[in-house]
Amino acid sequence: MPSPSKPQKLVLFINHNIFLTKEERYSLVNGTRVETTGVSSPVWMEFSNGKTTEPCEEVFCKYRIDNDDQRKPTVRGLRNSDGIGNGYWINLPQLPEDWKELPDLDMEAIAELSEQERKRVFEMRDEWFAKNPTPPNGNFLLDHKEKGGEYLRFELKMSAKMTTPIADLSKMKILVSHLVEIKTFSRLEKSLV
Repeated sequence: MPSPSKPQKLVLFINHNIFLTKEERYSLVNGTRVETTGVSSPVWMEFSNGKTTEPCEEVFCKYRIDNDDQRKPTVRGLRNSDGIGNGYWINLPQLPEDWKELPDLDMEAIAELSEQERKRVFEMRDEWFAKNPTPPNGNFLLDHKEKGGEYLRFELKMSAKMTTPIADLSKMKILVSHLVEIKTFSRLEKSLV
């Protein structure tokens, strides 16, 4: 039993695996809501003793996903009309307003440089990318040929208090860590072969 004077700390890790078709990925990039089914894998961990609920059970659930640039990145539970949890609402992270991309290189001008100068230009570009990684955002879902990765992964952490009538549990602090992975539907199909 937790000590009444010292609240325990619980962490809930939830891994969200969502697979989207190309049409769904591009709908999200263009700001249209997508509703689909995905898999969440929740694991509880108590820091005071290192106990976890692993192995966890995978739960198939509903996902409502937005790419709204007027909202912060969010992961929240969805409830049905009876108040029972049945999925999650996710708003994707956005690029910061002050984000600047590295301009495309002028390959014709680079071709006229010496081999040593060309090498240095590409080294400088690589150094810039290493120091300025692109923050996760909906454009990661674009196809490779359109400078996307067909994949988006981001993590959101939030704290909460346990809401329960059980006195000892209501004093526990909870950290909720959502790891969201959105992949192409074709990756799922290939894994089933």
